[in-house]
Amino acid sequence: MKRLLFGLILMGSLLLVGCTTISIKEPVDSMNKTANMMDLQGTKIQEVDASDVDEFLKREDIGIIDARPKKEFERGTLDDRAILIEIKRGYLEKFKSEVNKLNKDKAWFIYCKSGMRSNKGAEIMIENGFKDVYELKGGLRKYRSQK
Repeated sequence: MKRLLFGLILMGSLLLVGCTTISIKEPVDSMNKTANMMDLQGTKIQEVDASDVDEFLKREDIGIIDARPKKEFERGTLDDRAILIEIKRGYLEKFKSEVNKLNKDKAWFIYCKSGMRSNKGAEIMIENGFKDVYELKGGLRKYRSQK
């Protein structure tokens, strides 16, 4: 009886663990590169590797969001098309409000200094109906370290 119970618990645990994978490797549509994609509500956040950013930003159809604080934004951005929508701890509703004014059918690229805020911002965008969201993996820090 104990063996049967142990076997059932083990099988149940394996099933639960096997169903929790959240990231996969797939090619980014606009390039023949590999990007890590996180699945939220059937829509993927596509992470653009720092070494691929310059080529990626040649796309004319993409909007760019700089999620850093205003002072950092004013010191310079990745691209002149970047718009500032800050992500501040405790003020995610403000980010959500501002980002929801944007075209949800357009492709959007979001970045910050380390990748933490942009990842949260990308999640919020997906949760609010954006379909094509990219983020800079590792943030500006990683991008600048490769220059």
